Amino acid sequence: MNNELLFSIVMPVYNVEKYLRDAVASVLQQTYPQFELLLVDDCSPDNSPAICDELAATDVRIRVIHKPVNEGPSMARNTGINEAVGEYISFMDSDDTIDKYLLSDVAKSLAADPAQCVMFGVKEEYYNKAGELKETNVVTYPGKAFRNQHELRQEIILIEKSTLYGYSANKFYEVGYLKKIGILFDKNLTLLEDISFNIDFFMNTESLNTLGSAPYHYKKRGTGSITDRFDPDYFKLHTDRIAKIKAQYIYWNLYTSEVKVVLASIYCRYIFSALQRNYDKRAGMSQRARRKWIKALFLDDLFNELIPLSQPDSLIFKAMTLLLKKRCIFLLLLCSKMIFIIKNKLPILFAKAKQNR
Repeated sequence: MNNELLFSIVMPVYNVEKYLRDAVASVLQQTYPQFELLLVDDCSPDNSPAICDELAATDVRIRVIHKPVNEGPSMARNTGINEAVGEYISFMDSDDTIDKYLLSDVAKSLAADPAQCVMFGVKEEYYNKAGELKETNVVTYPGKAFRNQHELRQEIILIEKSTLYGYSANKFYEVGYLKKIGILFDKNLTLLEDISFNIDFFMNTESLNTLGSAPYHYKKRGTGSITDRFDPDYFKLHTDRIAKIKAQYIYWNLYTSEVKVVLASIYCRYIFSALQRNYDKRAGMSQRARRKWIKALFLDDLFNELIPLSQPDSLIFKAMTLLLKKRCIFLLLLCSKMIFIIKNKLPILFAKAKQNR
């Protein structure tokens, strides 16, 4: 293993005084010693800035950058890109943790197969308001080494299907290549900055290593379940995501029927999630509004392009997809309400049913 390879870990810091020490401790416990940890204090109003300085005094590998004004996580990451001196860079959230063998595994992968990026899986951990871990969702991808653009580009759609494409925290990017192509995080793309960054990075990338493990712990605070989260712009954000990936495959001249089928399944997944979210009281939707939402969906160009091609895996999604194809509004509403109830009352049962192939 190449112990000379230096990694840069950029950690934006804002209002995380409860979790910052654990996040930093998980980095300092790495079995691979060659790294720098950049704590970018985004003008945090809590005690986080002082904790950053305290931690930096304990280890020379920690550098603290205090920003004079708050600009958000995207700009904090960009500051890290400009300051990094390592050969590879990753962007870790300051309330998450990593397993102690992560850097060692990444270094071994690069020693065996040099690449412009290394990707690994994540453990999505959902905590309730009392701080108790209630659910864990492990997302992995088979360990592979992609050595040319054509091979990699064909795989990207499958990586997106696994949900791992959009993360920036589960990747180490080659700094030289990153600076050569000159991309940064866009602060104006709220909730889409990570996927947009990755789309830009992989537009002409030639090599990627994937690890078959999930050493990154992505911690969702204040929720007891995946179903507790609510975003009124959920469906728009995810259709924008679909449109960006579609545009990438068109640019590659690889927008084939096979890619459309996978993209259709991903699109269906977002529709199903949006349909049941419309029953959340926070959506503020009447039954009439829900019917209107579905009718508008039927007129959408993306819907009419992709839905006829959808071939979902799980039994629940197969049944719902058939209703979408047949445009059965009444049954779609009924099933959506049932799914909403099951997801909230019996989340484990729902998860097992969804995975039934």
